[in-house]
Amino acid sequence: MTKRMMEKWREEGLITSEHLAEMQQDADSIIIPLGITLLHNKIGRGFPFMKADKWKFWCLVYSPVLLAGRLPSEDLCDWMEFVHACKYLARPSITVEDLSHAHDFLKSFGQKC
Repeated sequence: MTKRMMEKWREEGLITSEHLAEMQQDADSIIIPLGITLLHNKIGRGFPFMKADKWKFWCLVYSPVLLAGRLPSEDLCDWMEFVHACKYLARPSITVEDLSHAHDFLKSFGQKC
């Protein structure tokens, strides 16, 4: 889904090559905690050859910060519904309550998107 949303935003002109270059510069200046994959040049080049683990870090760590101010606010709010769902689903241990929250966020994202 993450890759598809980036493709959609690019196709619609919401995220441009200039945005990608700016986001790469910003990403390179962020101090990332140990255990988080660095996206060296992946953002600036349009996310080539990214595997699932890097898309996970893009979604959960990078995108909330780097898309703010670049993606229109309505689209960003919709996207954050997906990010919140992923945060619940990416936990090491998931409860029934976590699944319920994730479901609600995914349902909202699906309806808006």
